Amino acid sequence: MNKPFCTLSAILFAVFAVVGAEESAFRYFRELTSPANVQEKQFNSVRLPGEVFSKIDSLDDMRLFSASGVELPFQREQVFVLRTEQRYIPEPSRAKSLSVKDNRAVILLEPIPPQKELRLDRITIRTGERDFEKRFSAFAIDAAGKETQLLADEPFFDQTSRLAVSRKTFLLPKTAVCRELKLVIDNYGEEHVSPWRQIATSSRPENRSEAYGQLHRELKIDGVSLDRSREFRETVRPATAAYPVEVLSVTNDAKTKTTVIAFDGKRQPLNRLILRTPDVNWSREVLLEDPESGYTKRGRLQRLELPGLRPRTTALEFEGLRRLGASCKLTVFNEDNPPLNQPQPEGVGPELRLVLLPAAIPARLCYGSAGLPPGQYEIGQMLNEVDPARRQYNEFRTGGEQPTPDYKPAVPEKKFTRWGQVFFAILGVLILVLIVFIVFSMKKIEKDSSEV
Repeated sequence: MNKPFCTLSAILFAVFAVVGAEESAFRYFRELTSPANVQEKQFNSVRLPGEVFSKIDSLDDMRLFSASGVELPFQREQVFVLRTEQRYIPEPSRAKSLSVKDNRAVILLEPIPPQKELRLDRITIRTGERDFEKRFSAFAIDAAGKETQLLADEPFFDQTSRLAVSRKTFLLPKTAVCRELKLVIDNYGEEHVSPWRQIATSSRPENRSEAYGQLHRELKIDGVSLDRSREFRETVRPATAAYPVEVLSVTNDAKTKTTVIAFDGKRQPLNRLILRTPDVNWSREVLLEDPESGYTKRGRLQRLELPGLRPRTTALEFEGLRRLGASCKLTVFNEDNPPLNQPQPEGVGPELRLVLLPAAIPARLCYGSAGLPPGQYEIGQMLNEVDPARRQYNEFRTGGEQPTPDYKPAVPEKKFTRWGQVFFAILGVLILVLIVFIVFSMKKIEKDSSEV
């Protein structure tokens, strides 16, 4: 009994199984151009332009095909970027000597411990002195005593009492490795007129005279900080893209004290909607309505640039992804405030890409079918084992949209009528009764044969 039943099930599955999609089943396609140098061991990627989303009913309504027309498995996913931060790590060091000759100071620095090498990307001279202007040079000294100039006559100054500007930190053009560091400061001591003056007088006013004293002031250095630069991985964050919407009309209603912005969302995948305007220091209650999906969202948007206040974002945050339709409406409640100038909604959503295995070379992106089910691929299980931010991609460029010349819908675009639904329901019941009848007949035959 089991063998005939399994055979029958296999036949029925083969009859009702869905075959792979063909290019002619999609209304539109875009030619894909490979990068100049395709790396064979890197994943291939196709970033989706925003215009594609307005032509598809769901995010699964697209396929990738090779140059020979073979359907290629892919995984649709959000683009992630690796955020890194450049930090400076102090290099332990100490002053070995300081000498002044011809108003020129020479400072020798050595690492701690002395046998260690200094790896430098930045030099900072710490001093509390103000209102000075000098020249600064730096030399790297290797183990053999050879000097290599790192900086030459760089401006080293402080004018905080006049303009609040100073330069005491110096970045090296490239990482310097040395056993000792030599710093040279020109014009180390400066002559200043003493604030005290001596006045000589006599019985005759024309013989009155003043004498000023000169003061010699040397720069007082509190210390020298040596730093090396290192790149640290901060976080992996999703990349976002701006999806412009088409504003259909802007209506200011004085009676209801509202501004109504009608716009076409173009069915782009959004997770927030931003309201752009050149006005500042405003706060408004808003209501978003999408009649196509029945979605509504109310919130308060504001943009404050007042002293002591942090500016607030002017965005409505959605719960997950939203694809806004062609007849959306954003109502701004002005109350007794003047209407906002040039209000412009703008969508923000995740940047999406289609990822393929290294051996799969896509040639065309097809989309806009009449309701094909999503492709079933195993590539997603393999890609889940790889960190998205650590992958390397060959980025394929998408061309302009073109209509498919031999477009033939794979399924009827119109839904079944009520009688059509009844017909297929009856057909399903008949098939089920036929299967049950065949099973019981096989049992009866097996019983009769065993009795004989």
